Amino acid sequence: MKQKVEELLQEQYTPVHARWATEMCAICQWIEDWNYNKIIICNRCQVVVHQECYGARDVNELTSWVCRACEEPRVKRNCCLCTIKGGALKRTDASDFWVHVTYTWFQPKMIYLDPDAMEPAVGVLSVPLDSFKKKCVICEQVHEVCTNVASVTFTIMRCAHQGLDIT
Repeated sequence: MKQKVEELLQEQYTPVHARWATEMCAICQWIEDWNYNKIIICNRCQVVVHQECYGARDVNELTSWVCRACEEPRVKRNCCLCTIKGGALKRTDASDFWVHVTYTWFQPKMIYLDPDAMEPAVGVLSVPLDSFKKKCVICEQVHEVCTNVASVTFTIMRCAHQGLDIT
């Protein structure tokens, strides 16, 4: 299964170089933070997340925090389920595969082995292979994993998470 997913990831696609907002969480897209759930910014890649959204509740030194992807700078760290570069990534249980935290929310067979730390993301190899081949009804790109919500097939990160009305 891993080999088939790797083959799908080798197909040509147009990567999306998103500009991540510096004032809102890259996962939930909220700006507010609270005493128990601060917004933290990676000291290297500048990704912005809430502590609870990213599973970094134990971070005490907010100014020197480094996200999981930046802890391993020599590792290729692109989401294996979409074309968006950067963002709030977590390692999966399939070696060398990373996923955006938001994608795991919309994949029914994906969970976090440690729900508090939100890692590793388990189940990436159980994502149906045909979902890599569906065409997004909004952007019409075929490389990303699509999912069904409200009987509409769309690509989560770039299209649905932008707040497009699907009802």
